[in-house]
Amino acid sequence: MKFEYRPAQNYQHAQRLVRLNMQDYYTQQQVEWNAQAFVDSWQDCENYELLVDGQVVGVVRWQAQGDDWYIRDLQVAEDFQNRGLGSWALEALIEEAQAEGIHNLRLRVFRGCRAQELYQRFGFEVTLPGDVVLTMKRCLTH
Repeated sequence: MKFEYRPAQNYQHAQRLVRLNMQDYYTQQQVEWNAQAFVDSWQDCENYELLVDGQVVGVVRWQAQGDDWYIRDLQVAEDFQNRGLGSWALEALIEEAQAEGIHNLRLRVFRGCRAQELYQRFGFEVTLPGDVVLTMKRCLTH
């Protein structure tokens, strides 16, 4: 399998993927999906499509906040999960951030979400434990 990424061309596709992947967590935590917030954040983020063998199967989105990048989404379509694409994308994002002189990568993840394990494997640590959402950070400067 060949993994690639490119600037996202279609926010609707990304929004559908994020909503589909996250709907169980939203339901469990009684959080309402806000489609307008997604659209509004699209303009403020770097948005990239993740491809496997030329097919768009994921999205990664981040927003610059001073010397940090805040990862808004790292989503992979269910049929393509557990094949290394998420790890590959996270590794590429870390390398890009380091090349840009970014100090930290930050994100929020639902407590109990499978992605939490991925982030921990890549050195993210919980900085703010919450009942519903965990805030995590990976320091890129030592």
